[in-house]
Amino acid sequence: MKKNIHLVFIVILFFTIQAKAQIDFRPGYFISNENDTIFGLIDYRGDARNAKVCVYKQDEKSEPLIFQPFEIISYRFSENKFYISKMVPTKEGEKPVFLEFLVKGIANLYFYQDEIGNHYLIEKEGEVFIELTNEEKTIYVDNIKYIKSTNKHIGLLKATFADCERIFPDIDRAKLDHGSLIKITTKYHKYVCEDGEECIIYEKKPPVVRLKIAPTIGLGVTILKFSNPKSLYEGFDFERSGNWAAGLKINISLPRSNEKISLMIDALVEKNYFYSDGFTTTFSTDYYNEIQFQLLSLKNSFSLNYTFPKGKFRPTINIGGIFCVVLDQKSNRISEVAAPTLVDTFVYYENLLDNTIGGGTIGLGLNYNLTNNKTIFLLSSFEYLSGSNVNETLNSKKKYYTITTFSIRSGIYF
Repeated sequence: MKKNIHLVFIVILFFTIQAKAQIDFRPGYFISNENDTIFGLIDYRGDARNAKVCVYKQDEKSEPLIFQPFEIISYRFSENKFYISKMVPTKEGEKPVFLEFLVKGIANLYFYQDEIGNHYLIEKEGEVFIELTNEEKTIYVDNIKYIKSTNKHIGLLKATFADCERIFPDIDRAKLDHGSLIKITTKYHKYVCEDGEECIIYEKKPPVVRLKIAPTIGLGVTILKFSNPKSLYEGFDFERSGNWAAGLKINISLPRSNEKISLMIDALVEKNYFYSDGFTTTFSTDYYNEIQFQLLSLKNSFSLNYTFPKGKFRPTINIGGIFCVVLDQKSNRISEVAAPTLVDTFVYYENLLDNTIGGGTIGLGLNYNLTNNKTIFLLSSFEYLSGSNVNETLNSKKKYYTITTFSIRSGIYF
């Protein structure tokens, strides 16, 4: 068991390293110092990286060009994040940065991230940048340690927007994040602007809930084992069953909260065929048993899914529970008895499994993003189900069993 856990952690670590190393070129453009707009692909990384460099390619096969701040005027991902070259104040003096342009209006709102943390800056009608800060201080009361926020950003916002006291109640509730500051800056523009100039919000808001549905097909191998030593079926060694599965996969995410984590729901019909035979001798009596067992089931799984966010090829990992409904099961056991004075054959028909079975599932996969928001996925998974046939009331007859499945499934999200 420990070896399996270690293997899972090694696989997760491998995918993490791979994901960090991946590039993620997305459609966009940059504006040169000659004021030319050049379209192509731009590498989409984290906020800190985007603030330092712009990596551009004309197309997938082209060699990348790397631009530092002020080597170009600005760059933008299509209908999304927009960065502009600016000099920003720091404790060590001014430094060049690609600032993310959040709001353009009477007051401009910018953001960037560096090794220190997040920085929000306001530029009002060409005035000097004002950085909004909210430092945390440690204080002691009766030898008890407390962390207190200075909320300095609230005072800075009121000083900057002093000509519009109508938004002060909003400022009192302001948080140092994109949503809160964009809302306040936009409202200020709305109240103060007299010439009807439009206030531009560059940040593209993702939907609150994103739902994707994928038709799914797959192949797998299933192992059926009975474990009650007092049950007849414990002695049967069933051959592995190859199976097919088909159904739907639903992926539900909350992009505004976390675009990497989603809830994955599967509803798949799966068909298996199991076979076993055996020969035993007891007190001069020979027993030969042959079992043929067909199983049609509906597997419903509910998993938390993590998708590594960079690159066209994106690894995924998921873990969750599974609820299996047996749609149809047909068991045919032929038992031949050969004794010195008796030779006979008996045929038994009975249900081997419960109508519903529970268990867990874990999977590793790979997504490939196509155009038009379509995504092809390939997923390998391990499923474990266990139960005991509740139709048998005596423990000596109960069929304790486990069903394990290793599968490869594929489909396309729409």
